[in-house]
Amino acid sequence: MRRGPVIAIVLAAAACDSPTPPDVPSWQVDVMPLFAANCVRCHAYPFRGDGATALRLDSFDDTELANGDIASGASRSVQAIFRHTHDIALLPDQRRMPPDRPLEEYELAVIRNWG
Repeated sequence: MRRGPVIAIVLAAAACDSPTPPDVPSWQVDVMPLFAANCVRCHAYPFRGDGATALRLDSFDDTELANGDIASGASRSVQAIFRHTHDIALLPDQRRMPPDRPLEEYELAVIRNWG
């Protein structure tokens, strides 16, 4: 029995089933899980001391911190999130996010459609 052609057909069919990003992503269903997997290790409270800003991607709304400062939530930072994840118009001291790996096209499309 020849398995080569069968395996090729199965792999081709699997490649065609790539997910389509939602036209109107939901914060809870689509965006927050993406941020939880890629962003909140640096952009959550308490903030790490390695340059992470007071931007909370584990929270949709702004949050008042214990010292009285306000940390911006994801809903108010959509344009900045888009710029950093898509590597668009970054200043010289800014870098693409997440810094350890580029997001996949599906993930970028979720952020693009959310914004």
